[in-house]
Amino acid sequence: MKTAIKKPQESSNNLYFFCFRHPALAVKMFPEKGRGVIVTEFITRGTLLEEAPIIPMASSELEYLKNTSLWPYPFEWPEQFNSMDAYKNRESQTESEAPQALVLGMLSLLNHSKAPNTDWERDYTGLRTRLFSIRDIQPQEELTYDYRCDLWFDPK
Repeated sequence: MKTAIKKPQESSNNLYFFCFRHPALAVKMFPEKGRGVIVTEFITRGTLLEEAPIIPMASSELEYLKNTSLWPYPFEWPEQFNSMDAYKNRESQTESEAPQALVLGMLSLLNHSKAPNTDWERDYTGLRTRLFSIRDIQPQEELTYDYRCDLWFDPK
């Protein structure tokens, strides 16, 4: 049975938003590549799968992650809001510092594919990401997206 989905609503002053995750998303272990995300029911093209907050990071903070298991997870965040302080003081910010962000959602667990079934977008003002389907997705199918970068691993 298809689950009825309500789109998250923002506050009128955009100071908060409701995190959203489609109820059909599930984490699965893939023996050849580790964790990934699947769907447990049919998903139509254009479906919002998740809206998730991010933690902005300055480029200097990435050095601390290099020897941790978090190293592969930061996303490029090429916009002027690269730290919470920068976001709070956004009226005075004019330049970027090679920003990155940790995504606090399932998007961080999606595996790479050159033929993906999802894509995502950045919401710079809301400090969040949106993940959506770019084609119909069958039950038990793994969600993937194209990392659009030089890979640091051998794709399976």
